[in-house]
Amino acid sequence: MDVNDVVRGRPRSSEADLAITRAAIELLLEAGYEGLTMAGVAHRAGVSTATLYRRYESKEDLVVGAVAGLKAESDQPETGRLVDDIRAMATEGCATFHSTGGNLMKSLIGEVQRNPDLAAAVRRQVIDHRREKARRIIEAAVERGEIPPPADADVALDMIGGPMVFRALVTGEPLDEQFAEHLTTLALRMLGAADPDTRPEPVLPAGRGHR
Repeated sequence: MDVNDVVRGRPRSSEADLAITRAAIELLLEAGYEGLTMAGVAHRAGVSTATLYRRYESKEDLVVGAVAGLKAESDQPETGRLVDDIRAMATEGCATFHSTGGNLMKSLIGEVQRNPDLAAAVRRQVIDHRREKARRIIEAAVERGEIPPPADADVALDMIGGPMVFRALVTGEPLDEQFAEHLTTLALRMLGAADPDTRPEPVLPAGRGHR
C-alpha cells in the first residue's frame, strides 16, 4: 500500500484536502509525531497555514484526520468457515504491518501512550471496526457449531492479534505467510476448533444435547 491508498478512505472534497493528508502522513513517517508541525505540513502540501487551520484546529486534529484514512474496511468477505476466516484475518493483519498504514501506526505508538485523546481517536478510527468484524467471525462460528462460545471473545481476539503486534513492535521477526499460517493453527486450537483437515462435530448449545 502507498500513501495514495491510505488517503482513499477519506472523502476527496478538494485537491488541498488530499495534499494536506498526504503531507501529514509523509511527515509522520519521516519525523514522527514530535517532528510534525503545522507549518511543515502546509509547506509540504503547498498550501498556506491559513488553509490548513481552516480544516484542522490543531496538530492533534490533523493527525486524527490522517488516521481516519486508515478506517477503510477490508474487502475480504466472511467465508462461512472459521479456518478460512481466521487465515484471512491473520494474513491481512501481517500485511498491514508492512503497509504505509502500518508504518504510520508504528510512528504513533509512543505518542498514543502519552496522549489520551489521540489514543481514543486511534481506537475509534482504526481498531474498533476491525475488532467488531473479528468478533462477528467468532460469533458466527459459534452459531454454526464450529466452536464453543469463548469465555471472553475480546481476550481471544487479543491472543490472536497480540503475536503480530509483538513481532512488529518488539522482536522484529518476520510477519510472513508461514507465520500467518502458524498463527491460524494456534488460534483455531485456542478457540476449540477441530483440525481443519477433519470434519468438525457440531458443538450443541447447552441443554440441547441428545436425550
